[in-house]
Amino acid sequence: GNSWIEDWIQWMRNNHMVFGICFHHRCHPIQAWERLIVFIGSIAFGLTASNFAFIWDRYDGGGMADHLYTFDFNDQQVILTKGVVVLWTLGSICHSVFDLVVWRVTACACCQPGGKCGKISCARSCRDCGSYTLIPVILGMVVVAGYACYLRANNQNDALEQDDDDVYEQIVAGALGEFSFLAKYLVELFLAWFVYFPVFGTIMFSGILGCGGLPILGGRPRDKELVEEELSGSYSKF
Repeated sequence: GNSWIEDWIQWMRNNHMVFGICFHHRCHPIQAWERLIVFIGSIAFGLTASNFAFIWDRYDGGGMADHLYTFDFNDQQVILTKGVVVLWTLGSICHSVFDLVVWRVTACACCQPGGKCGKISCARSCRDCGSYTLIPVILGMVVVAGYACYLRANNQNDALEQDDDDVYEQIVAGALGEFSFLAKYLVELFLAWFVYFPVFGTIMFSGILGCGGLPILGGRPRDKELVEEELSGSYSKF
């Protein structure tokens, strides 16, 4: 069989939010259209969560605009605020957890071969139930995300928002105008997809959370055990 590293690479190619769209194995049960739905949902969730968190903080006193650190960038002083740090840490972590949960719902692992219900006669017709269930949810999130961006843009002229976006205004030189907050979101998206998701994905893949035996959390050890049981059962028939 494959080594741990080889299986991990294959797992990332099949399950990563971005890499999975282009590099998943042709025999993987999750099809391209399902991956695209999850991808759009991830973007919509990030926009919705980050913008509504900002609006909530605005009406709650604006504590996220407190200055934590100041540094020089291109001979100009750039301010790192509490809101930026929270977005890059807690926000990105929540985003990655959301991606993992939605991915599991889309996969309908219990109805896939080797799953708990995989051998039931109707399992094959139920494998796409998670994806079809998520379609209206994702569409609703896209609408809410658009509305959240609209509300955020309308608050852009506030002095508090200007302080909160200094780190981005200096870097993008104000090129995005009222939508300069999108630069902040792109950083959060990058961290969620390419830093936190691989970390949490590796934890789940290792099986540490499920002690190698629990469904979903059992990771590679449980998958190997199921495959070995299936192979031994097949050999015993001969």
